[in-house]
Amino acid sequence: MNLDTPALSSTQQTATYAFLNSAIARSRPVTDRSALTLLLTHIPLHKAAGTCPDAPFFAFYPTHDGDGTRAGVREQNHLSPHASAGILEGLFGLSGNVAAPARGMGRPGLVLTGHDHEGCDVVHYRPREDGAEWSAVRTPVGGDVGAVVGEDVPRVREVTLRSMMGEFGGHAGFVSAWFEEDKGEWRVEVATCGFAVQHWWWAVHVLDLVTLGVAVVAGMAKAWEGVLRTEKVGEKNRGKKDKEVKPGSKQKDGS
Repeated sequence: MNLDTPALSSTQQTATYAFLNSAIARSRPVTDRSALTLLLTHIPLHKAAGTCPDAPFFAFYPTHDGDGTRAGVREQNHLSPHASAGILEGLFGLSGNVAAPARGMGRPGLVLTGHDHEGCDVVHYRPREDGAEWSAVRTPVGGDVGAVVGEDVPRVREVTLRSMMGEFGGHAGFVSAWFEEDKGEWRVEVATCGFAVQHWWWAVHVLDLVTLGVAVVAGMAKAWEGVLRTEKVGEKNRGKKDKEVKPGSKQKDGS
């Protein structure tokens, strides 16, 4: 996503917003519970420091010729609060206003993100009080989010998948979605587990390279041994020819 400003490439940012606006325009009404919104993105939504292992961080390119204008976002590990609110309210249709369609509860859905190698599982929610802002809490172990944030509070779950890298246990994510006929709506769940530690992958490939290296060295040694053997045979044959007596030649005395 290229949502936050200032953007290094205005063309890419325009394309990003055009895509999101198109997705929102094509989405089913928030009152239609038969639709499911699944957002896959790399950079997590905004969360206050301490909610997840990584705190929000932004870095920018140097300013333009001393005029104080930042040249663009160089690095970020979360979206800004403004961009995050735009996704939650626009794409998922969530609102703290009880007079909004579907009482502001929005579309059923799930956000899957990455970037934070440690992983994190939170629920974004908007309190009903006037002036309240978006907040996030860790997803309860038992999954009873309503007991933590309130049953009638607009919310959506965001799961930041733990890294596949070996030092983080080689985690993988599994998403299940099914339609509950009796309720007329979708349910979605996500689980993670240590799938495959990449240290084994590297160990096998290093062993392959070592084996290949040994084979190459052995082949070169064998070839060099053959060259030396050929030279010795040639020298031996030349020695025999030097000792031969040619027809008409005189032998030395005592020979």
